[in-house]
Amino acid sequence: MQHSIQISIPPVICFVGISNKPGKAGTIKALSEDTLSGKIVSGIEARLRLGSHFRTFHRDNLVKSPPLQNGKLRYPTNDEMKSEWLSFQRRLKRSKSNVVILLGELVADFFRSRPGLRVIACPFVDGRLLKWTGVDKTGRVVLAIAHPSYVGIYARKYLEAYAEAVFNAVQGFFEARPDVHR
Repeated sequence: MQHSIQISIPPVICFVGISNKPGKAGTIKALSEDTLSGKIVSGIEARLRLGSHFRTFHRDNLVKSPPLQNGKLRYPTNDEMKSEWLSFQRRLKRSKSNVVILLGELVADFFRSRPGLRVIACPFVDGRLLKWTGVDKTGRVVLAIAHPSYVGIYARKYLEAYAEAVFNAVQGFFEARPDVHR
């Protein structure tokens, strides 16, 4: 399989959700194990760890402050996402993430609307579990996948295929490198 880009070793993978959630003692950590999405992300990380190159993972949300309306969590507005974009970019740079996995349609659509993102071909994109792949202006690989909670609730029988699709897509960017050995 050949992709039009190659990512550097070692891969640093960042899973990105849309926003933090409120908890009893403050804001819940991004993609916490206390959430369905966080548990499913842990399963994807476990599958990725089976590849010899995948050891460093981060979890973040595009919007750090939980967007609330009448005390209930709501989706962030486009303006809220835009206002958090530079802060998010700084966090990605600090973490040295070179693979960004976008969880769900809202965050994926927002990323896709940003200047400098080029969508690229990937044989594992099925439009259902793995939506699209791209590379941003810094050279980061960007994968847009179905939201883990959606898969966990409505497509539970595909959980293993979901983790496998992410693994195959990310692994494919390394297989093209002659300096990487299994």
